[in-house]
Order: sequence, then structure tokens, then C-alpha cells
Amino acid sequence: MTDVFRLLTRSTTLKKRPLESVISAPVLPSTTKQANPAPNKKRKKSTTENAATSTAALPREIDFFGMSAHAGTAIAATNKSAHEEPALDDSDAESQSSDEEDGEAQGGAVLPPTPEEIKSTLRQHKLKFTFLNGLETPAVAEPPKKKKKKSSKIAEAEKAKKKKEKRPELLVPPLTDFADLRTKYKLSKRVYANILAQGYLTPTEVQMGALPVFMNRELELEGVEKDSPIDLITCAPTGSGKTLAYIVPVLNQLLAQKTTDKTKGVRAVILAPTKELVGQIVYETKKLAKGTGLKVSQMKKGSQPMSATAAAAGASSDSTSTEPVIKSDILVSTPLVLLHALESAPTLMTGIQHLVLDEADVLLDELFRTQTLGVWRQLRSTSPSLRASLWSATISSSTEQLAITELSLTAPPPSILRLIVGIKDTSLPTIKQTLTYTATEPGKLLALRQLFTSSLRPPILIFLQNIQRAQALYNEILYDLPTPGRIAVLHAELTDAQREDTMRRFRLGEIWVLITTDLLARGIDFHGVQMVVNYDIPTSVAAYIHRVGRTGRAGRQGGEAMTYYTKEDIGYVKGIATVIEKGTGGVQKWLLDVLPKTGKREKQRLKKRGVEARKVVKKEEDEKMDKKNRISTKSGWQRKVEERKRAAVEASKRRKKGEEEGDESGGEGGEE
Repeated sequence: MTDVFRLLTRSTTLKKRPLESVISAPVLPSTTKQANPAPNKKRKKSTTENAATSTAALPREIDFFGMSAHAGTAIAATNKSAHEEPALDDSDAESQSSDEEDGEAQGGAVLPPTPEEIKSTLRQHKLKFTFLNGLETPAVAEPPKKKKKKSSKIAEAEKAKKKKEKRPELLVPPLTDFADLRTKYKLSKRVYANILAQGYLTPTEVQMGALPVFMNRELELEGVEKDSPIDLITCAPTGSGKTLAYIVPVLNQLLAQKTTDKTKGVRAVILAPTKELVGQIVYETKKLAKGTGLKVSQMKKGSQPMSATAAAAGASSDSTSTEPVIKSDILVSTPLVLLHALESAPTLMTGIQHLVLDEADVLLDELFRTQTLGVWRQLRSTSPSLRASLWSATISSSTEQLAITELSLTAPPPSILRLIVGIKDTSLPTIKQTLTYTATEPGKLLALRQLFTSSLRPPILIFLQNIQRAQALYNEILYDLPTPGRIAVLHAELTDAQREDTMRRFRLGEIWVLITTDLLARGIDFHGVQMVVNYDIPTSVAAYIHRVGRTGRAGRQGGEAMTYYTKEDIGYVKGIATVIEKGTGGVQKWLLDVLPKTGKREKQRLKKRGVEARKVVKKEEDEKMDKKNRISTKSGWQRKVEERKRAAVEASKRRKKGEEEGDESGGEGGEE
């Protein structure tokens, strides 16, 4: 029996290896499976020797971060910090000193990456930083000179030369592991624990690039002034994790200041274009701020925000308004609601430190531009050192120019960086995208019903041009699914309670098909959306990218997006087809060649009004066009019968109401 037990326990007894072999051995990721161990000691020894020499034999181009010289120290430090349970107190200095002692015990400090290593990592993850200062200042006007005619070849050469003149790319060391937030950037232990509790394992591309800039806004970069604050304009695909990229640094900086200043009040403002997106940002921020003592609030009508500076000065006691005062640390709002509050009591918002514009291209577009700039300038007038950042999946050159001008007005003037993740203004390549020609409006309805019967993959989002068409489609397909109550509509004319209830039911899976407008096209995070149907074509390429981005969130595979277009839409499909071709290559070349180009005026008209054939009909002479583009399968005779019945019911109600009012007046007269 003794020999049997010795034989069983022999394979589990490991011989201690020297420290050099442990450090030099490569560490496999947790997702990869290790090969079966060898049966004898010789095989183990040989595999150990091969592993020890594998990292040294790697060429510098294949070595992931160029760590062959100090791979053991970096990997050991990363693994130790990743598997270590984060403490819940805020003694950051003690933990940092202990980490440094551990690093010295394991063989010295980790060497910083070389510029070649940083550049290769940025290219691998498609991250590009650009220094934008000076773009907004026009060139000095020179005295007019006699113009000489240039040949076409010389003019073309000068244009090509101007295009080639690009600003140098900045080398910002990316964040490759969330554990570096604790060791390098002194992130609060509680916030770090909340990040791990939410299931975030590795940073996404936008988090790799943006977090180092925000966690250390005094980076020493080539071309950037020393000790100059840094503001960031970020363009990253939909569903890439932009919310976490700007919330975590704001939380960390507010927590660092909370130790010295105990006054409660708004110190950070986040603006978003819709109520649904505002509610989502508040929900995500509360999860990351859990247990930190920081409060997050949504700005609502009839409330007044108060900053920490105003609260410390006793502004609440001086205020005579009866409206409730918000003393949260972070305030999330739509531009118009906050602008009204600032205009009524501008002295309450003083000393704001952070301003974040989520979906910045919409906030600085014509629809929200006046409101957003009003809030921005009001905060800057009372907070000269306000730091701002802009985030979106699509940012046009005009929006970027306006943002640079506004950012440059802050004192002291910041260094403005732009971060582009992937290819600018393109859709996700993981989404299957198709264009379907339906010829007419009845063809769209037929294609949608065929989708319900052949390849239904709920949950589905269906986008339409305006509220009237969304409601009409809902009335038409309400009973098309075999299970009743699975189709709903969501638009801006519904009450806040109805909109919140519809969103809740859609997230719980009680609603399979949600019909909506561009209200839900931006920022809303639905993790499980399988399909997106553009029943009406988007009014711009940016709107298409954001609509399609409701599926394929956080790198999910299997999302699908379909766009229906008719004869009236042919002149506007070229841009969408080009985006699909750049992203997934799902458009045939002959279609790109045949589709007509859209002029600048036509693009502007489409963006403001949509397709003219589908706008809201208000004149009698447009009834024929309304009938042609109506979402319905009912005949004209059936509609007339229904209208007559509806009119008869309304007339009888009015008649009955008039008789009751007459009886009441007659009875009162008799009594008198």
C-alpha cells in the first residue's frame, strides 16, 4: 500500500526550479489551453529549457510589446497585480510603495517602453493621436498680388502637396491592462474594484488610448507644451466603451479632491442629446461610483444645480427660489434643461472642473448647437479653468473646427489632442450590412413581413423618418407576430413614463420588435439587439453609422443591419453604400458605379427635412403624394368606411355632450 500511495503522490510533487527559469518562462493567457504535461522528468526539463529560450529567440517585430529584454519582470508584476484582491480603503500611497518594493524584490523596476514599441502597439490597435493646436487660427493676410495663371498640372501638384502635409503622430503609451490604473495612475481602490466587479477584463481600443491621457493630463509629449493641460476629442466606433473611458478618470480626480474638500456640490457636468441616453449614463456611472461616496444625479425640469464652490460660499441660504437644489458631485443632463437652470440662477454653477460632451457631433449640430454652446460658455465664464472633452463615433471637420475654437478659449489654453480609433466615420466590420431595393412603399411592407416569417431574430430595432410614420407602421404590423404584445413604438410624443416603461420591457425581452425614430439611434446600449432595420433611409451617413451601431455592441458577433430603399431614395444611397463597402465590403462594385453622387445642397436638404416624399403632409394638394407613400395595405374604400364611422361616433359624442349641457342650464334656470 505504501508503494501505491508513493506512486500516486509522486506526480503531484514538483521540484523547485531556480528563479531565473521561472522569470524567463512565458505566461500563457488564461483563455488558452496548455498542452498535456510530459510523462517523464527529461521531457519536463527540455520543455523548460525551450520555454526559457523562446522569448530570447523571438525577433523584435513578433515580440508583442518588445519585452524580450525584461519580459519576466513585466509579466510577473502584471500577473501579481491582476490576481491580487483589491482593498477597499483609499490608502493609495501605501499600496504604491508596496508594489514598488515587490518590483525591486523581483529584479528591479520595469523599463518604460521604447518609442518603437509604442508606435507598433498603437498601429496594431489602430490608435492615432494628433496635436490640433493652431488649426483654428487663420493665416495672416498678405497684400494682394497679381495672380498668374497656373497650368492644371501645377495646380494639381500643389493640391496633392497640401494633402500630403499632415501633422506628426503623437506617441502616447497605451493602457494594456486595467491593473496599470492602480500601479501607474494611482486609481482609487474602490473604483478599480467596481471595474472588476462589472466584468471588465481587458481595456478596449478607445480605453487603451484615452485613459492614459485623462488619468495623467500633464503628459510630456513631443510638440506639446510642458505643464499644459490636455483636452481630448475622441472619435471611436459605437459600442467601443467610450462611457467608461471618460467616467473613470472623472471619478478618480473627484475622489482625490474629496479628501481635502468635504463640501457637496456639482463639480462635473456631462451633456447628452436625449433623456434615454442621460438615464443610461447615470446608471453606468452609479455602478462605477458604488461605495465611493460620490453622488450622480440626472437633471430634471424644476431643479437647480449647485457647485461645490457655491455650496461652500453658502449660496443655498441666499437663494430665494423654492426649486429643489441638486448637490450631487456629477450632473448628467440634456443641454436645454441645464441652460434654463443656468439662466435663472447663474451664480450657483461656479468652479465646475469637468465638462463632457457625449455624442458631441449632435450637440454641436444646428439642432443643439445654441443650447450646448450656451451651457459651455456659461460654465466657462464662472469656471475659467474648465477642462472639456468631446466623444462621438462620427465627428465632421466643421464640428471639429468649432470644438477647437471653443476649447482654445479656456484659460490657460490647453493642448488639444485628437484620438481616432480605427478608420474615421465607418461602421463596425463585425456587422453584416445589406441594401435591399423595394421600389415602392408597399414593397417595404412586404419585405418586412417576409422577414418576420422567414428569418426573425429578436430583439429587432426598426427606424423610421418621423413620428407619424413610426406610429403608422406600428398600427399596421401590430398583430403580425404570433405572440401578441411583442411589438411596441417609442418616440418623443410619448410621456416620460411611457418611454421608460417601453425601454424597460425591451431590455427585459418582453418586447421583440421596437419601432422608433432617431431618438434611439445614438448612445443607447442594448447588449442583445440582433437586427437593425432601416425602414426609411437615414438622413445622413453619420445617422446610418449610429443606427447600425445599436447591434454588435462591445465586439459582439452576429449582428445584422438591413436598409430598404425605394425609387425616391436612389439619389441618397451612394454615401451609405460607400460606408458598407469600407466596413464589410458587402456592396457590389457595379452598384457603386451606378448610384448617382449626392451634391452638398441635397445632403443638407436631406439632413434637415428628410426625404420630401415622406414628410408630414399638411396641405390638401399633397394628398396624392400622401396616399402614394402611406404605410398601409387597406384600400381607399375601406379607409372611407372607417373614416365615416369615426366621424359618426365623434358627432354623436358632441351631440350628447351638448344635450347634457343644455339640460343642466335649463334645470338651473327653473330653480332660479
